[in-house]
Amino acid sequence: HDLNKVAAKALASVLLPAERQRSAPVERDPFDFGSPDDDDCADGPEPNLLGSLVDHLCSHPAFKMLTMKCAPQVQPKALAFTEFKWGTILKWLRQMLIVSSSLDETLDWGVKIDSGSSINRVHCKSMGNFLVLRGREAFDADVTSFADKALYPSWASDPLKVMCSNQRFLQHEMFATVVSNSQASIVPMRKVLDKAYNMLD
Repeated sequence: HDLNKVAAKALASVLLPAERQRSAPVERDPFDFGSPDDDDCADGPEPNLLGSLVDHLCSHPAFKMLTMKCAPQVQPKALAFTEFKWGTILKWLRQMLIVSSSLDETLDWGVKIDSGSSINRVHCKSMGNFLVLRGREAFDADVTSFADKALYPSWASDPLKVMCSNQRFLQHEMFATVVSNSQASIVPMRKVLDKAYNMLD
C-alpha cells in the first residue's frame, strides 16, 4: 500500500498538466501563421504529456528503460515547517541524478562535475532528461545545472526538456521530478538477469 502511494505520487507529478518552460518570452509576428504545433508558437498545457515524454526520452529503440527521481522528500507532518526554494530542491535532485539514488538521504556529495567536461569521480550519464517543476515560480526556476553538457553523451543534441506548472502539487509548495533515460537502470537490470541465469543453472 505504501509503495503504491509512492509510485502514484511520482507518476502524478509527471503526468498532470504542464507547459514547456522557455528561457525567454517568445515574440510573435502577428502575420506569421505557421504551424500551431511548432514549439516556439505553442501555448498552454502540453496536449499529450506522456507522448511528449516518450518521444523525448525513448527515441532510440535500444534504450527504453527510464528512471524517476523526485524532490523534496519530506514527511507530511514536516511540510508545514519546511522552507521551499527552487535552488535547494534542484541541487538535491541533480545530485540524486548523477549518483543514481532514488533517496535524498545519504547522498554521496563527493561525486561532482566540473564546470567543464572533466569528471572528478564517476557519475551517472543520461541520454536525456525530462524535468517537471510544479509550484510557485516554477517558470522562473534556474535549470541550467541540468543542461550541463557533462551530464550527457557528446552526441546528444537536445537532451533536456523542462515542463512547468504554477499549481501547487499536493501539500508541496514546490516539487520537482526528473524522468531520465540513463545508466541508472543498468545495475538493477544486471542483478535481475544474474538471478535469472542462476535459477537456470
